[in-house]
Amino acid sequence: MIYDATNCAPRCAVYDVDTKERIDQVVAINAKAGWVQVAEQPVRATAHGHIATRRIRFASIYPIKGRENWPVLFHCYGRKA
Repeated sequence: MIYDATNCAPRCAVYDVDTKERIDQVVAINAKAGWVQVAEQPVRATAHGHIATRRIRFASIYPIKGRENWPVLFHCYGRKA
């Protein structure tokens, strides 16, 4: 499943657990495929008028729901080069 702003809690946090760093500027997450799509910094538009993004790949990504019906947190493990 692909998670984005339409099916996650507001202010949903994404963490690389191995490095203990928060991943910011997240556009979408595919937990099954193991990638986090983030906006490039500085933000720029592509030739088609979309936000330029890149994917960060991980061995596993776990959506954490808590008491909510949607994820409020993501833990990412095993960052790939």
